Amino acid sequence: MNNSKVSIIIPVYNVEKYLRQCLDSVINQTFKDIEIICVNDCSPDNSSQIIKEYQQKDNRINLINLEKNGGLANARNVGIKNAKSKYITFVDSDDWMTSDYIQVLYTNIEKFNCDFTGSEYYLYNDITKKISNGYPYCSVYNSKINDENIKKTSLLKITYGRVWATIYKKDFLTSNDIIFRINKMEDLLFTYEAIIKASSFSFVKNRLYYYRIARKNSNVSTCTIYDRFVFHEQLQKLDNLESFKKYTSECYTYIFDDTAILLEHSKLPFRELSKIFFDFREKVYDKICKTSCKYLNFRNKIRLFVFNFCLKHNLNYLIIGKLHNKFNPIRIFTKR
Repeated sequence: MNNSKVSIIIPVYNVEKYLRQCLDSVINQTFKDIEIICVNDCSPDNSSQIIKEYQQKDNRINLINLEKNGGLANARNVGIKNAKSKYITFVDSDDWMTSDYIQVLYTNIEKFNCDFTGSEYYLYNDITKKISNGYPYCSVYNSKINDENIKKTSLLKITYGRVWATIYKKDFLTSNDIIFRINKMEDLLFTYEAIIKASSFSFVKNRLYYYRIARKNSNVSTCTIYDRFVFHEQLQKLDNLESFKKYTSECYTYIFDDTAILLEHSKLPFRELSKIFFDFREKVYDKICKTSCKYLNFRNKIRLFVFNFCLKHNLNYLIIGKLHNKFNPIRIFTKR
């Protein structure tokens, strides 16, 4: 019989170099009522053997071996289906946590009885070995958040999605059909859904999680411009849900701003990028009026205004965007 209160889901693929540090931080949590679900996504290295070694030390570790490689999103979804606890948290197998990670998040989500609770975190650069502070998307701590304006602000402040450093009610995820739907940028889409569908959430100011960046061959480093458009299309599909109607402006503001940045910095041929822009215009032209500059900084407001102007008048944004990327007049003007 499983009496755990928190299920820790760890997708595993080709991480033998980092896995021991991750598992050590998990089994040494001060909060002991946990189950640890390691989903082996057909890892070609010795990751599976390492997990079996740790199973001999700790009977809370469950190993699920998938029959074929399905990617990070699928592995996490398998973890959700097999989780038996009231709460779920996701840990990337190349990351690690402070020893009180579960205790702090569990205490907070129980205290406020909200759908999920997140914490602040550290960024660990795998090349330089330096640690820096992560990027917050909510500045309200230790309170129950159900204010619509705070949710809108949070949506526009998400630098990239993060499902780690967060604990969720399992019933909240399953009853709202919140799953990982795509194989790249899956965290961001999941985070958007969670924020919008949550009746309430909360944050703690503690930095409890170490997120490894700049790792060679990581899922983040291989995301292409076309992966991002798959994300955009999925986000637009969610716009059809009633719960998303209040947040349409924020969703499309992100899509438009992100697309403009992608076009400015992409190394693809000019002709191909131009086709991408006009294809984008054809799909979302009627959404122009739904963007909002309310929570954007000055530089992004200017970018969004120019991008919308080009969409409205059927002008190629690449001409302006590439000039901006080369000479960067907005950054000069804003001293950034």
